Amino acid sequence: MVDNKTLSPWATSFFGSYYPLLYESRLNDDITKDQISFLTDIVGFTPNSKILDLCCGHLRHSIALAKLGFHVIGLDRNNEYLLKAKKNNPKSVCNIDLLVGDMRTIPFKNIFDVVINMFSSFGYMEEDKDNFLVLKQIFEGLKRGGRVVLDLQNREWVIANSDFNKSWDQNEFGMIFLQERIFDLNKSRAIVKFKVIESKKSEPIEIFHSIRLYTLTEIGNMLKKSGFKIASVYGSYDGNKYVVDSPRMIVVAIKDS
Repeated sequence: MVDNKTLSPWATSFFGSYYPLLYESRLNDDITKDQISFLTDIVGFTPNSKILDLCCGHLRHSIALAKLGFHVIGLDRNNEYLLKAKKNNPKSVCNIDLLVGDMRTIPFKNIFDVVINMFSSFGYMEEDKDNFLVLKQIFEGLKRGGRVVLDLQNREWVIANSDFNKSWDQNEFGMIFLQERIFDLNKSRAIVKFKVIESKKSEPIEIFHSIRLYTLTEIGNMLKKSGFKIASVYGSYDGNKYVVDSPRMIVVAIKDS
C-alpha cells in the first residue's frame, strides 16, 4: 500500500481546468499525431499489442492508439479528466479500458507489451524511492520482453535553456498568466509557477508543478535496478538520438527477465 503523503500536493491541485489551457500549444492534435508516429516507429507495435497509457490524462495518446486498433488501458488519478474524455469522445473511448489509480500501484501482472508514460509524467513524487516504485510497478505489469517508453524532460537542456525569469503570456481564450521557472539544483526539481488571471475582474489564481528531473545516468541506474535494460534513448519526437542539448530524454527500456 502506498503512502499518499509522499505524493506532491501540486499533483492534485495543478491538474484541474487550467492545465489544458496553459499547455494548449503542446497538447494539440498535430503534436499528438507526431508523438504517435514516433511511438509506432520506435516501439514496433504488433496488431495484438496491449498498451498501458500510464498517467493518460485526457486520453489524447490512448484515443489515437485505440483508433489504430491497439488494445489500450488508460490509468490516471484524475477521474474528472477521464469522465470528460468519455463525454467528448464516446465512440473512441468505448474501446479503451479506463482505470482511476495511482501510478505506484498498477493492478496488473505480466500482461502488457508496452507501457507509455508521456509528456513528463514521471518524477512527480517527493522522494526518489516512490519514483523508483513506479518503475518496479511498470516492470511487474509488462510481459517478458515488453517495453516501457519514458518521455522525460532533459535535465541538462532545462538548466541550460531556462532563463528562470518571470514572463507574461496570453492564450487564445483571453486568459492572462504569469509564468515563473525555477530549478532547484539541490533537489534536482524543475518548478514552474503560474499566476492565472481569467478576466480583468477576477482574482489571480496561483498553481504550480514541481518535477524531479533525472540525468540519463540516474534513470539508467533506476531502470537497471528495476530489472530493465535500456534499448535506446532519443532526444526528440523526430527520432534524433539523445545528446546533452536535446530538449527531451525519451528512454525505451526492455523487461530483460
